[in-house]
Amino acid sequence: MRFFVGLDVSSFDMKVCVLDQDGARVDTFLVSNDLPGATKLNPSIRPVYGRGYFSDASR
Repeated sequence: MRFFVGLDVSSFDMKVCVLDQDGARVDTFLVSNDLPGATKLNPSIRPVYGRGYFSDASR
C-alpha cells in the first residue's frame, strides 16, 4: 500500500496529513515549526512505514 504525506508549513507550525493510496486519511497532527517540531516529525510518521511505502513526489 502507498502512503502520501502532506505538509502545510507556516511560520509557527507544520500541519501534517498522511493519506493512503485511496485518499483516506490515516493520520493528522501538528508540530511546531522549529527544531523540536522537526525532530518530532519523523518518529510521528514512522509507525506508518511498516504498513506500506511512501511515494516520491519528485518522480
